[in-house]
Amino acid sequence: MVIDIKLNEALNVYDFGGPVTEYFPYGEGHINNTYCVCVKDSDNKERKYILQRINSNVFKEPLKLMENIYNVTNYLKDEIIKNNGNYLRETLNLLKTKDDNYYYIDSDKEVWRACYFIEDTICLQSVEKLEHFYESAKSFGKFMGQLSEFPTEKLHETIAKFHDTPNRLENLKKAINIDKLGRASSVKEEISFALSREKDCSYLMDKLAKNELPLRVTHNDTKLNNI
Repeated sequence: MVIDIKLNEALNVYDFGGPVTEYFPYGEGHINNTYCVCVKDSDNKERKYILQRINSNVFKEPLKLMENIYNVTNYLKDEIIKNNGNYLRETLNLLKTKDDNYYYIDSDKEVWRACYFIEDTICLQSVEKLEHFYESAKSFGKFMGQLSEFPTEKLHETIAKFHDTPNRLENLKKAINIDKLGRASSVKEEISFALSREKDCSYLMDKLAKNELPLRVTHNDTKLNNI
């Protein structure tokens, strides 16, 4: 019931350009609460939007997260326009609230965001053919290329050491030693694979620390269903 109340609260603050006809949980994500919102515009055509409540247990600083998204997507929009692309299809476009903000804080201090729904697209949960690997690599490569000149000082680190690979490895070792759920014995091959590549884990971080690697915007969660 609390979820429904806060959802309705969020629905009322966004300017969807018409009355909301229906809304429902959407997608297979397991971090944020995601809804598809259907609207009838002034021409009586249906439009769709994505409305999300950000998981504050995962993202402790959601406003910094939203500032990152706002700055990156606006930069991408400009790059896409320069190259005669369609920014409504090629990047995320945030929808502003009625008071002209790109996020909403509800009465429980939870943060919501809304964006335009991109029609005629799919989100694959698993690779069905080799072409999917190829096309996903192209997409992430294009993303990095478009952001190669982005001023990185504008970005916030919203989860401390989230991309610190040596720290990740140390946490993995601790988890293996504790073996809280008694599963280590069933994944010995996978553990061995990870530990045998220990020297590789710090390669990029060491380069960065020595100023031998330029600081760039990357996605860093390059799984198929994030395309």
